[in-house]
Amino acid sequence: MHMIGFPGVGKTEFTRSLESGFARAGIKVQVVSSAPSVSHSRIGAFLVSTPDGVRLLPMAWARDAQRLAAEGYMVVVFLDELTTVPPTTQAAMLRLR
Repeated sequence: MHMIGFPGVGKTEFTRSLESGFARAGIKVQVVSSAPSVSHSRIGAFLVSTPDGVRLLPMAWARDAQRLAAEGYMVVVFLDELTTVPPTTQAAMLRLR
């Protein structure tokens, strides 16, 4: 879903209301938000050293989304304020899977 609107019209609040709306229908939903305009680095991952070598550790919001999905939740990832970041950041966020 793609929502466009002026600041303060309720896009974020609507997205958060999905949890309670789906819950009334008996569906477990969790909204995970990321605001790339606050911190561009939150979209990617961190390089970490492990006994098996260096690997990418996904950001906390991505790990939360994976864990919730594994627990049977439908996960909605809300990319808030996506139009306020540089095109390269937008491109990276639109490639999330």
